[in-house]
Amino acid sequence: MLLVSGDRFPLFLYQYRRLVGDEDAGPIVYRLPRDVTRFTEENVEEQLAPVAAAHSRLWLASFERALQDPDNLVEKWLDARYRRALQVAVGYNHLLLYTVDGVPPTVPPSNLAPQYPVDVLLTTGGVRLLGYDLPTMEFRPGDAAHLGLYFYLPAGQSTTELTVDWVDSQQGVVESRRLVLEGRAQECIIRQGVDFVVYPRTPAGVYRFLLHASEQSIEVGRMRVTATKPLLPVSTIQHPLEATLGESIRFLGYELAEAAPVVPGSTLTLDLYWQARDKVADSYTVFVHLIGEAYNPATGGPLWAQDDSLPVEGGYPTMQWPVGVVVRDRHRLVIDPQAPPGRYQIEVGMYQLPSVERLPVQMADGTQDTRVLLGQVEIGPPHK
Repeated sequence: MLLVSGDRFPLFLYQYRRLVGDEDAGPIVYRLPRDVTRFTEENVEEQLAPVAAAHSRLWLASFERALQDPDNLVEKWLDARYRRALQVAVGYNHLLLYTVDGVPPTVPPSNLAPQYPVDVLLTTGGVRLLGYDLPTMEFRPGDAAHLGLYFYLPAGQSTTELTVDWVDSQQGVVESRRLVLEGRAQECIIRQGVDFVVYPRTPAGVYRFLLHASEQSIEVGRMRVTATKPLLPVSTIQHPLEATLGESIRFLGYELAEAAPVVPGSTLTLDLYWQARDKVADSYTVFVHLIGEAYNPATGGPLWAQDDSLPVEGGYPTMQWPVGVVVRDRHRLVIDPQAPPGRYQIEVGMYQLPSVERLPVQMADGTQDTRVLLGQVEIGPPHK
């Protein structure tokens, strides 16, 4: 077990010893980094390679890792070399299992104790669902619902693909996760985990998890989302303007609340209206830029204000949008205090991290671009 926890290691080790009992029981714990105060690009290989070479399975316990690994170098190093077989997240901290030999972990029957036992035949080949874990029922913004599923795989079973849907009270799919159960030469029991994150604007309410196998849909837990902010109400769109971004997202128009008067340093409030035509599989960042004719040395171009964020002030990512529902997405543009007087153009669109590649845009008249141009803004001279 690789323990990255700064000065919090006594708390972790105290709880760990309570669980495993005898000091010689359980995985060997390596407190990292050794002989240095923090991980760097230069020392991460030296710190991890000898330990990894001596073991076939590696647990990474990230417990307040920012104290010694603020750039998450340990996890990146392991992800680049080994297979991540299991992840259990608790807020900012998490426990990861890496398999050096590439084989997912098995659960001995003697250790099999799902929180909610079931016994459901999933495939004609004999794959069975044996139970699931969902330790907590109520989730708030920033929480991740970790659903653990236990499966029995018969000997010689071919690869089985399953889907887990996170479903709201209206039977709409919020997000989906694909599970791949790889066949084994010997019969075995495995545990697979899936995570679903609650964002600040994820609608509050009761949700279910549905496991889909062949033509079956099995409920594998319920949860309640609380303490999230409501979505902004949708009103008549002030400036209708239609465009399609990528394959699934429609732009419907905007509403611009201008400061009076608009001068350098003032703030523009812009509401964008979006709609998912089909279920969006990915999370996209919305960009809102104020473009002028003059060069801005601070940005290295004609950009004089911007707000790049997940939709609805970072609270409602595109992959959670229900199909057909209009989403009101608010952005605030703080104009650079050095912006010269003149006319400026607002451009909006979406891109995906980390590539920053923009979604293609097709306007209602058939023209194509990588942005939608909104109305112009007149910026006056600064107050004297």
